[in-house]
Amino acid sequence: MDGTYRDLAGLRGTYRLIDKTDTAVRLIFAALREAAAEKAVFWLDKPISNSGRLKARIAEIAQEERFEAEIELADKVDQTLYELSNVITGDSVILDHCESWLNLTERILPRIPGAWVIQIS
Repeated sequence: MDGTYRDLAGLRGTYRLIDKTDTAVRLIFAALREAAAEKAVFWLDKPISNSGRLKARIAEIAQEERFEAEIELADKVDQTLYELSNVITGDSVILDHCESWLNLTERILPRIPGAWVIQIS
């Protein structure tokens, strides 16, 4: 009902780099550039498996793309995001608490051929 998109894959507690990781990160940087963002701060859940590897890969791609990015690992990312503005997430609890948010997924999805989008209302 808030107009954002959500990944319904149901993955929890772990993450691994896959062949689509680089493409996803590059799409994020491209959409941020188009939104006139000069910098991005990524907050990753430290307790999640492979979050350190993801942090390193995002940093590498940011350098290749010449986009300023900070990547933080934290134990309680949700609480951190509650206090911020211009948050990018699909987590409804965070969206309800943060100062403001950007629906970046809406800008990225049209660039993904064959992406499944299901409207639930």
